[in-house]
Formats: sequence, C-alpha cells, structure tokens
Amino acid sequence: MPPAAAVVVLRTLAIGAAGGFAFSLLGVPLAWMLGAMFATLGVSLAGLEVRVPARMRPPMSLVLGLTVGASFTPEMAAGVRSWWPSLLLVVPFVLIVGAAGALYFERVVGFDRRTAILAAVPGGLAEMVLLGDALGANVGRIATAQAARILITVAALPPAFALFGLVGDPSAVIATSMAAFDGAAALQFGALAVAGLAGWWLAARIGIPVPALMGPLAVSALAHALGWATVRTPFLLVACAQLVLGCSTGARFQTDNPRELLPVVANAAAYVLFALGVAALFGLAIARFGSADIASVVLAFAPAGANEMSLFALVLGLDAGFVATHQVARLTSVFALAPVFGRRLGRRIAIGDARRSRGADGD
Repeated sequence: MPPAAAVVVLRTLAIGAAGGFAFSLLGVPLAWMLGAMFATLGVSLAGLEVRVPARMRPPMSLVLGLTVGASFTPEMAAGVRSWWPSLLLVVPFVLIVGAAGALYFERVVGFDRRTAILAAVPGGLAEMVLLGDALGANVGRIATAQAARILITVAALPPAFALFGLVGDPSAVIATSMAAFDGAAALQFGALAVAGLAGWWLAARIGIPVPALMGPLAVSALAHALGWATVRTPFLLVACAQLVLGCSTGARFQTDNPRELLPVVANAAAYVLFALGVAALFGLAIARFGSADIASVVLAFAPAGANEMSLFALVLGLDAGFVATHQVARLTSVFALAPVFGRRLGRRIAIGDARRSRGADGD
C-alpha cells in the first residue's frame, strides 16, 4: 500500500475510534461500530477522504465467526433442527422485498427498470453494481441505494430494539469476552483461530457465501457444541471488528456533492422501512410457532450485512447462530437469483465470476 493511502486508512480508523469511544461513553448499543460508522460518514460527507481496504474486512469476519460460533452450546445445537421452517421462508422474503422495492424505485422514484431492480435486490452490493455496469444501468444510483440499505438498517435497528425492549441479556457474553485471558486460554484460542482459517479456506473452495465468516463460525460452533473448546473471543478483538466494520460502512459514501445523495438515500430509507416491516411480520409468524424469538428473526431477515447482523445479535444477547445462518441463506438466494435477473434484463451474467473477482462481502 502506498504511504499516502496508508495515511488515509490510518486516519479513517482513528476517526472511527474517536466516534466509537464517544458512543461508548454515552452507553450506545454497539458503540464501537455505530460510533465509527457515523464519525466516518460525517467526515466523508464533509469532503474528507476516508477509506477502508476491502481486504481488512475478511479477518474481522473471521473474528466474528469464531465469536458467534462460541455461542453454540450443546443445548443450542440440539435446537438447530427447528430452524428449517424459517429457512424455507428466506427465498419468499427475498422475492417479496425485491419485487416490491423494484416497483417502488421504478414507478414512484422514476428509476429505469434495470436500475430499479438492481437497486432493490436485498443483498450483494458489489455484485449488483457489477451487474448494473454490465447491463448499462445507472451504477451510481444502484451503489447509493444499496449502500444506504446497509447503513440505514445498521443505524436503525439497535435504537429500535431498545425502544421496544427486544434486547436479550448480553451480560454473559460481555463478561466472558472480558475475562482474564491466561496462557491456556490464549493457546486454545490460537488453535481455534488456526482451525478457523482452515474452515475459511474450505468454505471459499466450495463456494459458500461470506466464507471468512461462515467457515470459522462452523468450526467454532462444532468445537464448542462438542465441548472441545470453551474459550471466548477477547473483547479487544470484538471491538476491533466493530471498528473496522463501522468505518467501512461509513466510508461507502464518497461524493463531491452530498446533496445528490439525499433523494436516493431518502427513497432507500422508505424501501428499508418496508423491508424491515416485512421482516417483523415474518418474525411474528415464526415466533408464534416457537422456532425463535421475534428479535432474532428480524435480525435474521434484515436486509443488511451478515457480519453486521451477526454482531448485533451477539452483542444484544440474541441468537447469533440463528441470525448468521439465515443471513447467509439470504445471500445465497440472492446470488442464485441474480443470474435470473440478468437474463430477464437482457444479458447472461456469470455472477459467480463477479463474486470471485470482487469478493463476496456479506451485504
């Protein structure tokens, strides 16, 4: 990395850390992530260059995968079999939200059909931008709408959950992550991290979306469910993951004229509210049958990143494994349906090649 670029990255992380520290003093949920996101977003809109290299996110995904996997107790593992009814609803959710969003962006906002469809697909920011470029759609509008989808969801859910009391008990997670990290714990965590790297490699080889998250998550979940591991991820690493994810989300908005963003962001906010409303309805239906609590279902179906929503669930004391599994199912369905959208819009697109060239980021 050139020295000038390294300075920009370090400055971005420093700004994010300042925002995270300020939010932590205020007692905001997910302080290091939300504080970093809003601080980075603010200076970005003010015209200061901020940047987080894409290669910084996968290691943070590995940290989150190991952390979420540690929540798989033997008792929880026994309940995984009850997830299949909600997993079957992931594709209908994607179709409902995507179709309604496309109609909104085309007929209300005035986007052309190609741009409207790709702006409304609930997942795969980089993939939808690449697909839009190949199809001659308005890439700027697609990128802004997709980035706003992630940012608005990330910003809106924690205070909404707190307002409605949909927060579990994160005290045990926080206490164990901040416990003394002695030599035995460090050795066990190191072995788990090496196994997580192997899981990442295997997940990438077989084409699982967000392999840096799901490979380590599967390894950690298996080790903890079988009682082979008891160690938790140190709080400092979890805070670093929050910081990087928050900065990278806020840094997505780079423009010479912030006023151009406002109409697209405002319309994306309406689309996100609709998507979250649909997720809440799914949550009510699923919770009625006892498969999961409504808060975990809303996070599981929320149209944002798998990393971010898994972290939310973990920090808020919800079912992080349930959330991560459903978020990856959402991304899988989006990637599976994207070539269909491409053919319907007039061109065959190899979305698998697009993902490999740009890197699936779990959005």
